[in-house]
Amino acid sequence: MTNKFIYLIPLFALLYLAHDTIWEIGYGYEVKLGRYDDWKIERHGEVIVGPTIHDYQKIGDFVIGIHTPVHDKICGKFPYAIAEKKKGYFVLQIDTGKVLEFYDPTEFSTKLSELNIQQSKVDLHYGLLDDVWDPNSVHYGNFFTEDFCESQKDA
Repeated sequence: MTNKFIYLIPLFALLYLAHDTIWEIGYGYEVKLGRYDDWKIERHGEVIVGPTIHDYQKIGDFVIGIHTPVHDKICGKFPYAIAEKKKGYFVLQIDTGKVLEFYDPTEFSTKLSELNIQQSKVDLHYGLLDDVWDPNSVHYGNFFTEDFCESQKDA
Protein backbone atom coordinates (compact mmCIF):
# COMPACT_ATOMS: atom_id res chain seq x y z
CA MET A 1 0.00 0.00 0.00
CA THR A 2 2.81 2.43 0.87
CA ASN A 3 4.49 1.78 -2.48
CA LYS A 4 1.41 3.05 -4.32
CA PHE A 5 1.59 6.37 -2.48
CA ILE A 6 5.26 6.75 -3.38
CA TYR A 7 4.29 6.64 -7.07
CA LEU A 8 1.31 8.95 -6.66
CA ILE A 9 3.25 11.80 -5.04
CA PRO A 10 5.36 12.59 -8.15
CA LEU A 11 2.27 12.22 -10.34
CA PHE A 12 0.35 14.82 -8.35
CA ALA A 13 3.41 17.09 -8.29
CA LEU A 14 3.61 16.94 -12.10
CA LEU A 15 -0.09 17.66 -12.46
CA TYR A 16 0.27 20.68 -10.21
CA LEU A 17 3.20 22.03 -12.23
CA ALA A 18 1.44 21.43 -15.55
CA HIS A 19 -1.60 23.61 -14.87
CA ASP A 20 -1.83 27.07 -16.39
CA THR A 21 -0.67 29.98 -14.29
CA ILE A 22 -2.82 33.11 -14.04
CA TRP A 23 -1.58 36.45 -12.69
CA GLU A 24 -4.26 39.00 -11.81
CA ILE A 25 -3.21 42.59 -12.51
CA GLY A 26 -6.33 44.52 -11.52
CA TYR A 27 -9.51 45.76 -13.22
CA GLY A 28 -10.39 42.16 -14.16
CA TYR A 29 -7.24 41.65 -16.25
CA GLU A 30 -5.35 38.37 -16.08
CA VAL A 31 -2.02 37.42 -17.57
CA LYS A 32 -2.40 33.80 -18.67
CA LEU A 33 0.83 31.85 -18.80
CA GLY A 34 0.36 28.46 -20.41
CA ARG A 35 2.52 27.11 -23.20
CA TYR A 36 5.32 29.55 -24.03
CA ASP A 37 3.70 30.33 -27.39
CA ASP A 38 0.35 31.20 -25.82
CA TRP A 39 1.01 33.84 -23.14
CA LYS A 40 -1.67 36.53 -23.31
CA ILE A 41 -3.63 39.12 -21.34
CA GLU A 42 -7.37 38.56 -20.99
CA ARG A 43 -10.23 40.43 -19.38
CA HIS A 44 -13.47 38.59 -18.63
CA GLY A 45 -12.48 35.86 -21.11
CA GLU A 46 -11.70 38.27 -23.97
CA VAL A 47 -8.12 38.43 -25.29
CA ILE A 48 -6.83 41.99 -24.89
CA VAL A 49 -3.17 41.45 -25.81
CA GLY A 50 -2.75 38.33 -27.87
CA PRO A 51 -0.07 35.75 -27.99
CA THR A 52 2.59 35.59 -27.63
CA ILE A 53 3.88 37.76 -24.80
CA HIS A 54 7.53 37.20 -23.90
CA ASP A 55 7.84 39.64 -21.02
CA TYR A 56 5.63 42.21 -19.33
CA GLN A 57 5.73 44.60 -16.43
CA LYS A 58 3.07 46.51 -14.52
CA ILE A 59 4.00 50.12 -13.81
CA GLY A 60 1.23 52.16 -12.18
CA ASP A 61 -1.93 51.92 -14.30
CA PHE A 62 -0.03 50.49 -17.26
CA VAL A 63 1.14 47.07 -18.36
CA ILE A 64 3.99 47.30 -20.82
CA GLY A 65 5.54 44.41 -22.63
CA ILE A 66 7.15 42.74 -25.60
CA HIS A 67 5.63 40.12 -27.82
CA THR A 68 5.78 38.29 -31.12
CA PRO A 69 2.58 38.93 -33.06
CA VAL A 70 0.78 35.92 -34.52
CA HIS A 71 -1.97 35.46 -37.08
CA ASP A 72 -4.24 32.50 -37.75
CA LYS A 73 -3.70 30.63 -41.00
CA ILE A 74 -4.82 27.34 -42.52
CA CYS A 75 -1.72 25.25 -43.20
CA GLY A 76 -2.50 22.09 -45.11
CA LYS A 77 -5.82 21.10 -43.59
CA PHE A 78 -5.50 22.60 -40.11
CA PRO A 79 -5.46 26.09 -38.56
CA TYR A 80 -2.28 27.28 -36.86
CA ALA A 81 -1.17 30.44 -35.09
CA ILE A 82 1.72 31.60 -37.29
CA ALA A 83 4.40 33.77 -35.66
CA GLU A 84 5.38 36.88 -37.57
CA LYS A 85 9.05 37.87 -37.76
CA LYS A 86 8.36 41.17 -36.01
CA LYS A 87 9.41 42.53 -32.66
CA GLY A 88 6.29 43.83 -30.98
CA TYR A 89 5.94 46.22 -28.06
CA PHE A 90 2.72 47.11 -26.27
CA VAL A 91 1.25 49.42 -23.66
CA LEU A 92 -2.04 48.51 -21.97
CA GLN A 93 -3.72 51.23 -19.94
CA ILE A 94 -5.55 49.03 -17.46
CA ASP A 95 -8.09 51.57 -16.24
CA THR A 96 -9.39 52.30 -19.78
CA GLY A 97 -8.53 49.07 -21.62
CA LYS A 98 -6.73 50.98 -24.36
CA VAL A 99 -3.91 49.00 -26.01
CA LEU A 100 -1.16 50.63 -28.04
CA GLU A 101 1.06 48.42 -30.20
CA PHE A 102 4.41 49.31 -31.71
CA TYR A 103 6.91 47.58 -33.99
CA ASP A 104 9.56 50.27 -33.67
CA PRO A 105 11.46 50.39 -30.35
CA THR A 106 12.00 54.14 -30.68
CA GLU A 107 8.25 54.80 -31.01
CA PHE A 108 7.65 52.54 -28.00
CA SER A 109 10.24 54.41 -25.95
CA THR A 110 8.79 57.77 -27.00
CA LYS A 111 5.29 56.69 -25.95
CA LEU A 112 6.60 55.53 -22.56
CA SER A 113 8.10 59.00 -22.04
CA GLU A 114 4.82 60.66 -23.08
CA LEU A 115 3.01 58.53 -20.50
CA ASN A 116 5.54 59.58 -17.82
CA ILE A 117 6.88 56.04 -17.50
CA GLN A 118 10.52 56.44 -16.55
CA GLN A 119 12.96 54.36 -18.59
CA SER A 120 14.88 53.61 -15.39
CA LYS A 121 11.83 51.70 -14.10
CA VAL A 122 11.43 49.60 -17.25
CA ASP A 123 12.91 46.13 -16.80
CA LEU A 124 11.86 44.17 -19.89
CA HIS A 125 14.08 41.40 -21.26
CA TYR A 126 14.31 42.60 -24.86
CA GLY A 127 16.73 39.80 -25.77
CA LEU A 128 13.83 37.34 -25.66
CA LEU A 129 12.60 38.84 -28.94
CA ASP A 130 15.82 37.69 -30.61
CA ASP A 131 15.76 34.25 -28.95
CA VAL A 132 12.57 33.34 -30.81
CA TRP A 133 14.45 33.22 -34.12
CA ASP A 134 17.86 32.01 -32.84
CA PRO A 135 18.30 28.29 -33.67
CA ASN A 136 20.57 27.93 -30.60
CA SER A 137 17.91 29.29 -28.24
CA VAL A 138 15.70 27.13 -26.04
CA HIS A 139 12.70 29.08 -27.42
CA TYR A 140 13.52 28.38 -31.07
CA GLY A 141 10.98 25.99 -32.54
CA ASN A 142 8.25 26.89 -30.04
CA PHE A 143 6.36 28.74 -32.76
CA PHE A 144 4.85 27.83 -36.11
CA THR A 145 6.23 29.97 -38.94
CA GLU A 146 5.39 30.69 -42.58
CA ASP A 147 8.08 28.12 -43.52
CA PHE A 148 6.20 25.50 -41.52
CA CYS A 149 2.99 26.47 -43.27
CA GLU A 150 4.64 26.11 -46.70
CA SER A 151 5.84 22.62 -45.74
CA GLN A 152 2.25 21.58 -44.97
CA LYS A 153 0.87 22.35 -48.45
CA ASP A 154 1.45 18.80 -49.64
CA ALA A 155 0.40 17.20 -46.35
